[in-house]
Amino acid sequence: MHNPNSAIERVKNHLAYKLGQAMIDFANSSSGGGYIALFKKLYKIKKQHKKEQKIYQQTIQVFPQLKYPSLEACSDYEQALKYKFHLSYMLGEVLIKAYQNWYKGAGF
Repeated sequence: MHNPNSAIERVKNHLAYKLGQAMIDFANSSSGGGYIALFKKLYKIKKQHKKEQKIYQQTIQVFPQLKYPSLEACSDYEQALKYKFHLSYMLGEVLIKAYQNWYKGAGF
């Protein structure tokens, strides 16, 4: 993440946004590759996101002053709210909810 004080960057760093963006990129690409390639890409994104979150949690345990400020405290919070209603974010949220309901667990 380039600027942790930017609410827009932090919303774009949410798992839902990343997954939705990957789905849109797949739909818009002409290379194809099939749905197996899409599932593989989504799995890689999920795995990388979880790794980044784990590193962040370990970092703030050692250096609590590096904890990001709340989204509401950021100066561009109002603009970041618009990103939560983008198609990318909505698709990602639906995918996460569908996966959790399918297995009745926490997959994503």
